[in-house]
Amino acid sequence: METDLDAALTALNHKLIEIHSRLKAIDEEAFEVLGNNGGGAGGQTAASRSNASTPSSQHAAAAASTSSTSTATLSTETVVELVEQCQRVLRQPRRGRRRKKRRSGEGEDAAKLSSSSSFVSNHHALAAQLLAELGKSELGRGICLERQVAVDLEVVLAAQLEDEGQGGGGGGGGGGGEMETTVQILRVLGNLCYNCNEGREQVIRSKCLERVIGVASDRARVASSDPCQRFPVILPGFLLNFCNDNRAAVRVAGSLGFVAVVARNVLDTQTNDAVFNASLNFLVAVAEADDQAGLEPLRSCADFPTALNHVLVHTTSPEVTETALELVRSVAEDPQITLTLATKSPLCTTLVNHIVGRWRSREFEEHRSDACDLLVLILSHDACMRHLYATEDGKFLQTFLGR
Repeated sequence: METDLDAALTALNHKLIEIHSRLKAIDEEAFEVLGNNGGGAGGQTAASRSNASTPSSQHAAAAASTSSTSTATLSTETVVELVEQCQRVLRQPRRGRRRKKRRSGEGEDAAKLSSSSSFVSNHHALAAQLLAELGKSELGRGICLERQVAVDLEVVLAAQLEDEGQGGGGGGGGGGGEMETTVQILRVLGNLCYNCNEGREQVIRSKCLERVIGVASDRARVASSDPCQRFPVILPGFLLNFCNDNRAAVRVAGSLGFVAVVARNVLDTQTNDAVFNASLNFLVAVAEADDQAGLEPLRSCADFPTALNHVLVHTTSPEVTETALELVRSVAEDPQITLTLATKSPLCTTLVNHIVGRWRSREFEEHRSDACDLLVLILSHDACMRHLYATEDGKFLQTFLGR
């Protein structure tokens, strides 16, 4: 069994390197073409929001529209073989690497090095990463769905949560490796859900969502094992693909508490516009769900008003600001949410302060106009008008009307 697993891992690693090299060459060429045609790598707009979980960087975001072309260079037989091999690896229990024996006379540094060799191997992350790359193409996504890889991914996530509950680390302190595995699994799930109701249904049936919320709820572990904040960027990207234009998926995500998790991630971030942008895109998709399916999760999220204000206070990106204002517009006609924004956060004051201050530059000119329109919309609700009129003896209204 050990020999078979080592052979599978070696073959998988060689395939991953080969495929990554081919994809990188094709994606770089596509990115150059997009740049020449004016396709930038900036913040996502509504048009690009539907494939948010696929790219893992701004470069990849710009090339996302051509990623299916690059992965489609693989034959069906090759993709089937790779998916099956990944599943075989995922079904193996996590294991620690062999511990080196310390020779007599070796010092403390040698002891630390020996101990580090016992960390959990990252073969699950490697397999999930390859599945994520394959899932970018329609062919790869279809085979992953046919093989129901979500079931295998759920087992890996469940094992991680079980080890955490027992205070273990899967054979050695592999927190960082486990978080990398989780991030790659989220990329796979996001690709399975991309414009695909069958993928969403498989994710729901597999109970992966319950496992992901379990990981996300352990904020201390996420913070300690994810210093680069990849998890709070990739999580809302996956949720966006899961919820986009699907009110049933929005209801499921809302009932499990993902809106609250994403809002809390925003509040834990100060300067990372990637976290802000990915989170806002997901929240806009929730707010704009058909039949107002997403309004209730937003109403019941205590951190939503402060998180939205937090983004507007801390971001310096025109693109992120645009998406934040789009989110305000998406909920501004709901009296309950609007009153919460006005009373539970300084959002209106922040907008006025930016209108008369930070947003006077040319790059924020349209944002100033949009913010004025939004404030008028908010003030059209009687309860909001009464509250803001009473705030500091009407100072808010005086500043706004006298801008």
